[in-house]
Amino acid sequence: MIPLDKIVLDKMEFYGFHGVEAREGQLGQKFVVSLEVYCDLKKAGRSDKLTDTLDYVSLYQAIRKLVEEGRFALLEALAREVACACFLFPQVLGVRVKIEKPQVSLPGSFVGIGVEIERWRVHRPGAGAVEHG
Repeated sequence: MIPLDKIVLDKMEFYGFHGVEAREGQLGQKFVVSLEVYCDLKKAGRSDKLTDTLDYVSLYQAIRKLVEEGRFALLEALAREVACACFLFPQVLGVRVKIEKPQVSLPGSFVGIGVEIERWRVHRPGAGAVEHG
């Protein structure tokens, strides 16, 4: 059974150059990324050692580099790459990625727009399986 322990990195703000519109690639904008990273935290809870858990500082740095230096037309593609980056850490069993784009030029009133995906290292009923490549 997959444990439901998780490490949460909530509402990380980055400046990136993602979007379909040419001006988005030229001017850039703020992106808000939230992660729920599923892993087994029992050993770390007993040992109180960083080596027994996921180093969220390293994870944050990897996500920051991807969002700030990568270029994607779609939030869906960016979210997929963020999920794949999480799986480079062997402790990660599953991840929920939410990416928000708070400054969207669309008619109407709303706080922002975004995507949310869930991926697992192994297939779970009702959840997406990990894509490689």
